[in-house]
Amino acid sequence: MPLYPIFFVFVFIFGTVAAIFRGPIWGLLLYVFVYYNIPAFQWWGRYVPDLRWSFTTAGILLVSCVIHSRQLASSKSSMNIPLKILILLLLLMTAIVPISYDSEISGNRVYDFFRYVLMFYLVGRILTDFKQYQQYMLTIVICSTYLFWTAHSYFTGTRLDGVGLPDANDANFFAILIILIIPMMVAVALTGKMWQRAIALIGIPLAINAFAMTRSRGGFIGVLVQLIVVIILFRKSKHRKKIIAGIVCIVVLFGVLMDDQFKSRLLNLRDSVSEGESSGASAGRVTIWKHGFNMARDYPFGAGGGAFMVLSPQYLPSERLSSTGQRASHNTYLLMLVEGGLIGLLLYLGFMFFIMAAAYKTLTIKNTAGGESEMQVLNLHVTMLIISLSGFWTASFFGDRIYFEGFYLIAALAPILLKIGRQVSSLQNIEGTTDSLSQNDR
Repeated sequence: MPLYPIFFVFVFIFGTVAAIFRGPIWGLLLYVFVYYNIPAFQWWGRYVPDLRWSFTTAGILLVSCVIHSRQLASSKSSMNIPLKILILLLLLMTAIVPISYDSEISGNRVYDFFRYVLMFYLVGRILTDFKQYQQYMLTIVICSTYLFWTAHSYFTGTRLDGVGLPDANDANFFAILIILIIPMMVAVALTGKMWQRAIALIGIPLAINAFAMTRSRGGFIGVLVQLIVVIILFRKSKHRKKIIAGIVCIVVLFGVLMDDQFKSRLLNLRDSVSEGESSGASAGRVTIWKHGFNMARDYPFGAGGGAFMVLSPQYLPSERLSSTGQRASHNTYLLMLVEGGLIGLLLYLGFMFFIMAAAYKTLTIKNTAGGESEMQVLNLHVTMLIISLSGFWTASFFGDRIYFEGFYLIAALAPILLKIGRQVSSLQNIEGTTDSLSQNDR
């Protein structure tokens, strides 16, 4: 038997015990570990029992929260605006189910989205300080590093399909996952302890290699936007030289790893968006989007979760359908418009706005304590989060990423870091005032 399934079971048992006896942070870290290592989607999955691992881990996390409720942030302080919008969106999706095109599929999507909202809420209540945030982020970085390392074994010379997370295992979705994770790896590489930096520095080139194997054009556009945001946000930062050096290394490495087929796909990007080949997953996005707007016009209050795929044979010409006889929307915002109606789209855009607003507010928190402080380290992580989300939402214009739990596990950090930033700044300012008074007393 390979070693990794043994390791997986050991971590699951250890994490379960720690969650029950030590606290919810251990349950959350276990949940992240299992999410990135669902056995059914791994080559070693046949060596472990066929259990509902994610569901079981979520139950363990909830039990831990009940047992150690005193370790949680108050429910009131965790009810931030983005969470409230997600709850409204969940209620809207639920209300649409009875009038949806396919109530069974729509109900399943509501269940999926309920999990995302629940985890968004729990992450906000469990991560109460910067140390716990660092543990959480480090777990994601470690799990992602392993995931990117295994990617090469799935590459057959065409595109990197069949690897990733349960909800991100085709080439385009995996590329969007990589876009989401790389900036957070950079944050750990710049601020972590020596061994943490080593893991991140190993993970970054592995992520770039995996991204090159996806040959994702939408992902490439997301990366370009991230580079623009990097230039804007770091133009006056003390980390500017390190960031520039890092960008040069990434560009050179990516240029070396990018094969002729990827270059050819990038050169044909305009054709893919406009007409493109009639077979292929990216064929004629504009054509798909036009027919998608027809769906939205016919279902102004939303057709329900999963409706775009089910309705696609009725709206799209047969040459635009995939081998399954259906077609995905290839656009997160159009998908929300079709499935949740105009109200759903406005709610999702509002969620995006307030997530970014929370991140930018953190950067504006004034810290008068000075020095190499925890607040400065936190601000670097927030900056990388902004870069991460900017690339993700750009690439999501070319892929439907509403039902992607990994995104909500990252997006939940924006209001958390704002809350932690206010706490850290207040504490440091108080300490600075105390030191000043002590010197005056002398």
